Parts: sequence; C-alpha cells; structure tokens
Amino acid sequence: MQTLSNKLITVIALLMLSGCSSTIYKYADTQAPSSPLVRNHGVLITIPADGQFKDLVYQDSGLVTAEMLRKAFLQFSSRVDIAANCESTGCMEYLSGKHYRYLVVPEVVNWENRIFEWSTSPDRVKIMVTTYDVLTGEKISNGIFYGKFSSVFPFITSPFNNHKPHELLETPSAVYVSKLYR
Repeated sequence: MQTLSNKLITVIALLMLSGCSSTIYKYADTQAPSSPLVRNHGVLITIPADGQFKDLVYQDSGLVTAEMLRKAFLQFSSRVDIAANCESTGCMEYLSGKHYRYLVVPEVVNWENRIFEWSTSPDRVKIMVTTYDVLTGEKISNGIFYGKFSSVFPFITSPFNNHKPHELLETPSAVYVSKLYR
C-alpha cells in the first residue's frame, strides 16, 4: 500500500515538473497555388516588421520569422536569401533577372512571449505569408498559420519548460512551404 502511494506521488511530481505542455499548430490556405512551385528556383524572403503584443514589441521576431521560412524553403531550393532592404512587393522590379523566381512576404500578425512560465496564458505566434512569382508579378499563394504552447495544468508549469514563440514556427513553416511545391 505504501509503495502505491509513493508511486502516485512520484507520478504527480513528474507531471508538475514537466508542466504537461503541448504544442498546437493550425494552418489555413487562403489562396492555394494553382500549380506547384518549381524546385531549385531562387527564393527571396523579406523581413517583416517585428511582432508585438499590445505595446510590447518583440525585438528581432521579424528576422526570426524570415529565418524559419528560409530553413523551410532550403528543402526545395539551393538559393534562398533573406532581403534586409526589401519591403513587401516594392522590390519586385529590382528582382527580375537577379536569380530569384519567387518573392516571399511574411507578416507577423501576433507574437506573444510569456516571460514567466508561471503565467496562465500560453506563448502564441500567428504569421501570414504571401508568395509571389517574380516573373509575372502575380500572387501565387497566401497562407496563415499559428501555433501556441499550452499546458494541461496552467497554474503548474515547469521553470524548465521555457518555450519561445519562434519554436512554434518551424513545423507550420515547413508545412506551408511543402504545400507550395506539391
């Protein structure tokens, strides 16, 4: 009897230490590509404005977003660059003839990084990505994805479970990009 209660206490303690966190991803095509992107054509990704939540701006979250998309596009193209001086579609004319076929314009819609894991609100990130064909100037695809960390016990989370919003970008970025090349 004593060993059963000791095991139960051990299991409860482990659950509390782990925080029982999970990650939730959602993805939606608002405009799916009519035909797949051509592999190994150059891709240029713009750096979006840094994300914010209320009055708090998360420094370098725009660059982190562009880097996550770059990592996803590198699975399909050998030339994927991030443009520090290109905003939205304004540089599309400059890109024609510059080894880039596709322009990717991400926007950080929501970025919430809970500094303390003891907060009952989860980290969240929501990104909108628009992909253009540089040769035609047409929009190829539009996608929105988001992710959030949640905990089974919101009031009991682990101090070792300090997730960051950019960790939420890797999986949905890869899903979005792989759908472009199907």
